[in-house]
Amino acid sequence: MPRICNWRIAEGLSSSEVPQGYPAEKLLTGNAQAGKAFFEGAGGCTNCHSATGDLANVSGKYSAVDLEAQMLYPEGKFKSAKVTQASGEVVEGKLEHLDEFSVAVTDANGWFRAFSLAKM
Repeated sequence: MPRICNWRIAEGLSSSEVPQGYPAEKLLTGNAQAGKAFFEGAGGCTNCHSATGDLANVSGKYSAVDLEAQMLYPEGKFKSAKVTQASGEVVEGKLEHLDEFSVAVTDANGWFRAFSLAKM
């Protein structure tokens, strides 16, 4: 994983709605060594991708936060989520958004529903 410059962190923080003073290191998650081991091993990523081929210089094309988001939420890969609220109500549907602050789903009736993770 490339070293992230301070200006990249600032760019990432300003690219989203992040609460004032929220630490950038909380936005960037994971372990570079574990990611490399997964990429080269169990993940099978090297069957189609290469750090010196199609992924060369990718860190220069995206901010660190945007790059992580693209890996965690690739287009066309729809997942579902189940949210159990404090009241006991369960909302289930297509996962639309998930970050450290909130989760959003589109339920079976087509309603977009967003929930704060701070209240869960």
